[in-house]
Amino acid sequence: MFAEIILNTVLIPLIFGLVLYPVTMLLGVENPITALLAGLLIITIYIMLEGAPSFPPVSSRHKVVFIISGLIATTLLFSRWKQVGNGINFLLLLAGLLWLGWNRLSDASMLPRFLALAALISLGTFASVYSVRNELSKKDGFASPIMLLCVAIGGSVISLLGAYIGFSQALGAIAAFIGGYILIAFILLLRGTEKPQTLFSEITLQIISLSVVTLLLVVGLFAPDVNPIALAVLGLTFIMPCFSSRLGNADKRLRPILIGLMAAIPTAASIAIAALWLEG
Repeated sequence: MFAEIILNTVLIPLIFGLVLYPVTMLLGVENPITALLAGLLIITIYIMLEGAPSFPPVSSRHKVVFIISGLIATTLLFSRWKQVGNGINFLLLLAGLLWLGWNRLSDASMLPRFLALAALISLGTFASVYSVRNELSKKDGFASPIMLLCVAIGGSVISLLGAYIGFSQALGAIAAFIGGYILIAFILLLRGTEKPQTLFSEITLQIISLSVVTLLLVVGLFAPDVNPIALAVLGLTFIMPCFSSRLGNADKRLRPILIGLMAAIPTAASIAIAALWLEG
C-alpha cells in the first residue's frame, strides 16, 4: 500500500515532469501541443489517484476531471485572444465552484470559505498569467514554474492539515510533476548548457494554474478543518513572480533559489496559519 502511494504520488508524476521538459524543448515552449500534453498529464495523475470519473459525474471528485478538461479546452481555443480566454476561465471556475458546492450554498457558515475561494480563483486566473509577462520573463524563466510548485506544495500541506488526505496526495503529485520539470532545467542551468528562457508558455502556465486552483476548490469546500484565511493567503503566491526583478543582477544559477525563497514566503505563511488554526 505504501509503495503504491509513493509510486502514484511521487515517482510517476516526477517522471512525467522529467519527460515533459525535453519534449517541450523539442517541440517549442510556445507550441500548443506541449500545453495540451501538460494538461493531459495532470488529468492522468489525478485519475491514477482518484479513479476514472463516471458520466454524469456523481461526486465532487468526479466533477474535477470535467472542470479541468473544460479549462484546458477554453485555454487552448482562446490562446490567441488571451483576455477573452482569461475572462471565460474565470467564469468557468466560478461556475465550477457553484457546481461543486451547490448543496452548501444555504449554509451561512460556508460563506468565509466561498469568499476565500473566490479570491483564490481571481489570483489563479489573472495574476498567474500576468506575472509571466514582466519584462524580465526571459531572464527569470524559473519564476512561474517555481511559483506553481510552491502553490501545489502549500495546497497539499493545507489539505493534509485540514484532514483531507486524498487531495493532499493529488496536490502533492502535481508538485512532484512540476518539480521534475524544474529539476531538469536547473541541472542544465548549473552545467551551463541551457540559456535563460521562459520554461512555460502562458498557455501552459494557465492550464497548470487553473488545474491546481480546481483541486484547491474541493479542499476549500470539503476539507473538515481547513482555514479559509490560509487558502486566501496561499493565493498570494501567484503574484510573487512579479517581484523577481527585485533580485537585481544576481547570478543566473543563484536566481532560481532566490525566487524559490521569495515564493515560499506567502506559502509558508498560509501553512503557518493553517497549523495555528488547528492548535487553536
